[in-house]
Amino acid sequence: QKECMAVLRQSQLALRTIPDPTAIHVTRWLQDPYSRGSWTFYAKGSSPEGARQFRENLECQRRCLFFAGEHTCHGSTVRGDDMGCVHGAWVSGELAAEAALRSIGCSK
Repeated sequence: QKECMAVLRQSQLALRTIPDPTAIHVTRWLQDPYSRGSWTFYAKGSSPEGARQFRENLECQRRCLFFAGEHTCHGSTVRGDDMGCVHGAWVSGELAAEAALRSIGCSK
């Protein structure tokens, strides 16, 4: 926690006071008997549009809540924004970070 908070406070987000978290949850996939190598998929009747709506939810963004991860990828915004892939998760994280920075008046 100490190292993570130091990095956050040295970032561009440091323009605002960043409080310590009230709790931390660390995933241990190799020790989790229920994960079983799961990944996101489109169920019958769903589409990439649902992932786009999830990631770009304006009410969440208004409240400074941004989502990232391969489950938010819909492949239409940025090259590499691919669901079910590590690079999609990475790209979606960059997109969420950029949106968070824009919401507090910072931009690239």
